[in-house]
Amino acid sequence: MIKLGKLILPPDLIMKEDICPIIANKEIAVDGTEVIFLQQNYNKKIDLIATKESGWIDSFQKKQLEQLAKKVEQYELIFYQKKMMVRFRYEDPPCLDLEPITPIVDAPQLEKYFGIIKLKEV
Repeated sequence: MIKLGKLILPPDLIMKEDICPIIANKEIAVDGTEVIFLQQNYNKKIDLIATKESGWIDSFQKKQLEQLAKKVEQYELIFYQKKMMVRFRYEDPPCLDLEPITPIVDAPQLEKYFGIIKLKEV
């Protein structure tokens, strides 16, 4: 099961994670010695991807995602057995990049969408 907050998402979404768990900063001490500081990167980027072939998001889910993205809040993301707290990645616009697979002019409520949901672990 894939769930963002209380919203259940399609089970065949693909999760792509930024896999840089360590951040290194190099500084020069007063005596000229190089000092390297390592720290855990807790703010990794997470993309939930719906392709044209699978993971389609329906119009109800799209509207719910848009409502979640309007609020600057943290949400629990459950991706099968993995749980983490995330927020939408506003600094990488658009945080919801969804397009209709085939636009349905006279019945937009039946449209299915593909694209990327951009999140960041907090």
